[in-house]
Amino acid sequence: MWERNPFNFALGATTVGFLLGLIVPVTRLETEKIPAAVDAVRSSLEGAGGGSSTGNGNSNGSNGKTMESAIS
Repeated sequence: MWERNPFNFALGATTVGFLLGLIVPVTRLETEKIPAAVDAVRSSLEGAGGGSSTGNGNSNGSNGKTMESAIS
């Protein structure tokens, strides 16, 4: 059956994997590693804003807002 409809099979397998990922509990390794990865990405994004300035010393165009205040 999957030979006639490989796209449907891949879509179904992806859906099943996604649902299983929601059901499986969070592991200790994920709890330890994910916050560190988030901090690393956040610091790299803050560092990536350098370059051309808009005249007010703020090169990312957020008018002085930090990432935390923009999210909340």
